[in-house]
Amino acid sequence: MPGEDKLLHLQGVYNTLYSATTRPDFRFVVSRYFIDEWVPLLGPSLAWLIVGLRQQCFWNRRRDWCIVDKATLARETALDERTIERCFKKPFSDWFIVDVSHRYQYRSQIGKKVRDKNRYQLLLDEPLSPRHQIGLAALLHELAPANTEPLLAALAALDALLALPHLSDKITYTGPLLQPIQRRTVLEVVADTLAINLADLAGDERVILLDQRCSELHNLIVQPNKIYVGWQYFRLEWVRLLGHALAWVIIYLRRHCFWDEASGELRDTLTVYKKNLAAAINQTPRNLANLMDNPYAPLFFTTSNPADPAQEPATPRKEPRNRPTLYQVRMVDEPLTPGDQQQVATTLRQRLRDEFYGQDPENGQLNLFPMLDRLSNRQDFAYGQVPEKMPVNYRKECRLEEDLSEKMPQHAGPLIGKNAATLKDSLLIPSESEKIQQQQIQPAVAAKSIGLEMMLDDLSVQEPARSKLLANPDLTVVKVGAWFLYAETQPNLTDPQSYVIKRLLANDPPPKEFLTFARLDDVTWSLFEEAAQALRTGQPLTTTIAPELLDTFVSWAEFYAGLDPAETKYLLSLPKTEADLTAGPPAAIDQSQQPSDPRRDLAHNLWRATLAQLQLQMTRQTFDTWLKPTEVLDYRESVFVIDAKSAFAKDWLENKLVKTIELALTNVVGEPTRVRFALRERFS
Repeated sequence: MPGEDKLLHLQGVYNTLYSATTRPDFRFVVSRYFIDEWVPLLGPSLAWLIVGLRQQCFWNRRRDWCIVDKATLARETALDERTIERCFKKPFSDWFIVDVSHRYQYRSQIGKKVRDKNRYQLLLDEPLSPRHQIGLAALLHELAPANTEPLLAALAALDALLALPHLSDKITYTGPLLQPIQRRTVLEVVADTLAINLADLAGDERVILLDQRCSELHNLIVQPNKIYVGWQYFRLEWVRLLGHALAWVIIYLRRHCFWDEASGELRDTLTVYKKNLAAAINQTPRNLANLMDNPYAPLFFTTSNPADPAQEPATPRKEPRNRPTLYQVRMVDEPLTPGDQQQVATTLRQRLRDEFYGQDPENGQLNLFPMLDRLSNRQDFAYGQVPEKMPVNYRKECRLEEDLSEKMPQHAGPLIGKNAATLKDSLLIPSESEKIQQQQIQPAVAAKSIGLEMMLDDLSVQEPARSKLLANPDLTVVKVGAWFLYAETQPNLTDPQSYVIKRLLANDPPPKEFLTFARLDDVTWSLFEEAAQALRTGQPLTTTIAPELLDTFVSWAEFYAGLDPAETKYLLSLPKTEADLTAGPPAAIDQSQQPSDPRRDLAHNLWRATLAQLQLQMTRQTFDTWLKPTEVLDYRESVFVIDAKSAFAKDWLENKLVKTIELALTNVVGEPTRVRFALRERFS
């Protein structure tokens, strides 16, 4: 009726199955400063945890706190509950997650309190990174006028900083962080640098002006208006399939590309060195290469070498070793996950069956020629070299606990998560022939060898990880040994054993070089050590390496001796004289028996107890090669002097195992203890 007020309730409807599945209007936001400065420091897992918690605060009317249960947080961040607890203990986590309050609820059925949802207090504004804090303090020292009141000097320095072009580049500190640094605002950095006591100046109006200048400087450095906007579908569905590191690679590439939805302007290519890309997500170049082998990666980007206009095609020219890579990035939309592909296909088939002989509700006519919905894995995004279908032979597990798979809203389909570790191709959409074959042939349970069980026992692998590893038919002794050998060459790993167990549970293939190293016997390993020691000291080779082992030795010398492969091949190709081949190792120097010393006996017993602990933390081959022959030379003032037996072993222990050894010594002695390696003939 005219003049009658009515309240209309409108609800949007997606016009395609793709939009109904991906819901492109649901977005999440990450600042570019967080991607560029904080992801390399936090690491992929902790960075995604912070993004997930901030999303909970965003839905909470942008308050700086949220209350969320562990199952929801684990589902949205693709982390299990134990990993989340470990992330809270990582460096810089308290810079963003200010407080975690454990809440309890009384259950009358059981008559006691039980853990309820946790309350997380977060910092929503990006703090200054450590290198920007150090660089800002150094620049303040340079710009602050001398012989001036500290408050006036601070205002003058801030005005000069606000007028500087490219300020972020000038305050970036590139040196190492020698000591831990605390989170500070720009005002606190200025006060600490110029020795300003803000408590004594509480009534001064210039302090308000100083605070305003510091806020302007913080916005100029952090630039909160520059953000990356992504789809929630990518965060909630794809991160657990891609892994945290590869997901940040995709976001980093998209952050440096451009797409304007209104005008249609698209810049989807980026040229970057792989070393810089690996450093941007806190990974090594070798780990980045393993990430690129993920079969899901081509759905988001493709790689190629940029064309060199100065090089003619007809002229053969040797390609440089270090050259950038051209990435073509998918910017417009997100691909469908395998489970959603199957669900969309089922929905489409059902809709076709309903509409083919159905009756049109608008005109009542029989629908004999239905309008087929356009079902595509992309909207208007044409890259011919990117496959639309999922890989055929690939299994990717996410990092969720078994009980979380029941809590996640899944479509009717195969299991995901660690439950899929024992299922062959659990994330794939099987064809009709594969379904029939799976019904006829039941997979047999692979019997595990005694050697593998003994190896897991020696490595102290506990339940339930041990049972899951033994249930994996693809796991072998060589694969376990290869991962442990690889972990020993990574100095940045704080817990190599946990890292290896995670890689084995995810069924990730180890690098090919370390698979070859794991197959070497003790004799060949000792032969490689003697040859590498001779090449490093410039002595003639006293042994001959078989031709079929030359390539393996070159790779081994690069990882364990730090020798350049080209130089190693050149030295091995030099002709050897007959005297070099017949010459033996130098005779050992006989040491006279020293009288019994209680302090020396105590040091010997402590070192033996430490070796017993270290034997449980590494492979038997590594322990027997580097630690078993060692002896104590001296022990005083909480410093152990250990005989490394050879210069090569001394260098290897100092570069690879010194932190692990000092930690074990501290646990045995009961106080902070350091270790120093020496040679008996050079020790006085």
